Amino acid sequence: MRAIDKKSFADVRRRQGRTILVVLGICIGVFGLTAINVTDDTISNAFAFSLHGTQPDITMTVDRLDATLISTLRAAPDVKDVEFEAIWRSQWQITEAPGHAPMTIISLADLQQPDMVNVQLTSGRYPTAPDEILMDYGDQAIQPVAIGDVVTVTTASSVAQLHVVGLSRTAGQNPATSGNALAYMTTEGLAGLSSSAPASPGQGNTHPPLIQHILIKVNTVAGEQQAVTALSAALHADGISVLNTNFPGRTDPAAAQAIQSVFTLLRLLSIVAVVMCGMLLLNTITTLLTEQTAIIGALKALGGTRGQISRSYLVTVLIYSVIGTLPALAGGIIGGYFLAVALASTIPLDVGPFVLTPEVIPIGLAVGFGVPLLAAVLPLWNGTGVTVRAALAGYGLSTGPAGTRRWRLPAWLPQTVALGWRGAARQRWRAVLTVLTLTLACACFLTVQTAVTSVNSTVGAVYGRFNADVMADIDATSLAQLHTALAQVSNIARIERFAVGGSDTSWGHLELWGVDATTQLYPHQVTSGRWLQPGDSAVLLLSVDAADRSGLHVGDVLSLANRGGAMSLTIIGLIQQPSDNLGGLGS
Repeated sequence: MRAIDKKSFADVRRRQGRTILVVLGICIGVFGLTAINVTDDTISNAFAFSLHGTQPDITMTVDRLDATLISTLRAAPDVKDVEFEAIWRSQWQITEAPGHAPMTIISLADLQQPDMVNVQLTSGRYPTAPDEILMDYGDQAIQPVAIGDVVTVTTASSVAQLHVVGLSRTAGQNPATSGNALAYMTTEGLAGLSSSAPASPGQGNTHPPLIQHILIKVNTVAGEQQAVTALSAALHADGISVLNTNFPGRTDPAAAQAIQSVFTLLRLLSIVAVVMCGMLLLNTITTLLTEQTAIIGALKALGGTRGQISRSYLVTVLIYSVIGTLPALAGGIIGGYFLAVALASTIPLDVGPFVLTPEVIPIGLAVGFGVPLLAAVLPLWNGTGVTVRAALAGYGLSTGPAGTRRWRLPAWLPQTVALGWRGAARQRWRAVLTVLTLTLACACFLTVQTAVTSVNSTVGAVYGRFNADVMADIDATSLAQLHTALAQVSNIARIERFAVGGSDTSWGHLELWGVDATTQLYPHQVTSGRWLQPGDSAVLLLSVDAADRSGLHVGDVLSLANRGGAMSLTIIGLIQQPSDNLGGLGS
């Protein structure tokens, strides 16, 4: 090993405390950025899986399914694939109030290899017996459930106890956000739950009948109607009645956008940490060169060139990077995945198998090696440019050129303060870097606190203004029916209706609220225009946030449309109403 290379390793070993601080700075920057990237990728992929499933283009509800007909249906014009699905709407008996939760139990012809319903087994096994059930991982948001537990669900006539044999996740479905539990059973098991159901509701048993679907994938969107016509004719010829035909829409991506915004903020903070690491290394290299000015002069006197001396110090920086980057990169990948699992479990959301995106490692290596080397270029260029005479004559000890004006400190200033001021003013640019580092640290802290406070206050204000003591989810019914049903219940002062929906617009997803025009439980704050009046039709009030983002004003007409139809609503007022649909247009 050359002597100049030995010097590089000696500089690392000589000041162990300084080496630890520099390595720790590099390690924190690389670890933080890598962990956030891995967490972001894992959570985003899991959200994308739960929001955008491989769903059918057409869903036909029929009165019965005939397995012998599936080959005929697949041969229909413009049909790409056909799959049968049976659904039982049940109630899952849970320990928390009100003691039950809606549950959708599905059976498929081949649960292990479904064509259109993307079900992934995450733990355990698929059900094979009629009394076995496969629960969705998101069901744990409703009540904790594990493999080996026994769950109780309602049947057409009583209840049934089913053994949990596995956990799964389904593309396009997440019970944690919908509040509707999801599970899978064998065809025989689901038939047993619904075997005593009447042919239609209202024949002595109000439990809904077994829902049977035919799921269709088409080759082109333009051929959807042709496929429906051909399939309907084939089913009618076999004596099967088509009860309903639906064209599933797409799920609102606002939740994924909100998650992406949070990780964008975290990634920016990690970049700031990397910049601060570069500043720390810049100060360290500057201090090292100042200490070794005489050594630099001696090396030049012995024939060393500026490039050779600079490479020696760059080797030192490279050693710092190797020690700090490689362990941080590995730790960031592992820590990021476990952080994603921990965050997903609070939703809950199954992250699925571990997948490392290709760009994570190159980004980590670029930060760990690139930032320190770039931070060392400027001080190396300045430090190694000193002449032999200046280096050996006591570089940095001169009082400055004659006639240089210096600030005269007040005589009443304490000596300790004066000494500290002179120390900071002697190397002004270094003091500026130190102050800038502290400023960035304080700015990052305030940014996080402000963001957390803003989101919490906004979400808390969405429903916080309601003066209701109880909010109950019920099926669509009239206000008169509600009063009649609850007439015998004591201690009820007032009953009002409230409904929530949504629609996609050209500006983003709009959250729609329905309230009574004569409401007393919802204290509205109208900023312009007027409030709803009894008898109003095709009108709405737009939140101030939604109006600002869309540019709409009182008197404008807002058109909302989906596959079921379209409607035009006149804006009669603007209202102060925050929305908890982060990333959406407003309400």
